[in-house]
Amino acid sequence: AAEIEDSKAPPANSTDKKGKNSKPTAAPPLKDRPLPAPGTSEVQNLERQLIIKLSIMQNDAYLLLRALTQLSMKKLPESIDPVAIKSKALALELLLSVIQN
Repeated sequence: AAEIEDSKAPPANSTDKKGKNSKPTAAPPLKDRPLPAPGTSEVQNLERQLIIKLSIMQNDAYLLLRALTQLSMKKLPESIDPVAIKSKALALELLLSVIQN
């Protein structure tokens, strides 16, 4: 599909019917391009890229959730440590917002 679109684009130094130089046109934005036919290698490549991106995002979300859970379950020291208290409170607030949203 990309090869067909490239062949439709005029060359950079093309001339129109009146002999004047025409400006090269940019490729249409992705949202305006027709979808490739199902079963083509382009569709399979897009599907593979989407799966990779989703798996990376899911892994990042899991690691973030695990870190927040570990911080929220951490025992506070007997001495008053304001940083430890704030980090535990922040972790609990973030976990609550993840669960609510």
